[in-house]
Amino acid sequence: MYHIDQALSTYLQYLQETYSILPPPQPVIMLRDLQGRISCHLSNSHDSENFRAEFENKLTADQKIRFYCAAPFTILHEPNDPLWLKMSDMAQPIDGLPEQVKIIERIFEGQSWLQSTDSPKAPPYIISFYSFKGGVGQRLLP
Repeated sequence: MYHIDQALSTYLQYLQETYSILPPPQPVIMLRDLQGRISCHLSNSHDSENFRAEFENKLTADQKIRFYCAAPFTILHEPNDPLWLKMSDMAQPIDGLPEQVKIIERIFEGQSWLQSTDSPKAPPYIISFYSFKGGVGQRLLP
């Protein structure tokens, strides 16, 4: 069995071996979630189906890495899918791979899936009700 960092490097090695199937400007986003499972996300096209088949065959053949793979291994998104657009904005480039291959790391606690890491977090609003009969009543937090 691989260590969590070995699993990511092996996953990226398999990706690099099969990336030539895709047309050059095709973006690929690797996502590692809070449990350390890795998934591959890309835009839906005819070439992406060929890539997915080849990539999943490589991952299926390696029994040690399957524990770290999310099911399904590869997720295809439509180009105008809001989740795909948000992921494209958040993803960071990976050293040593083509610039179209990026990663989103979510193994660190306290990070939201859909909130970009550089946006400031506003304090919550507090709404308080009062009455003339006595003191402050209930307090609501959104």
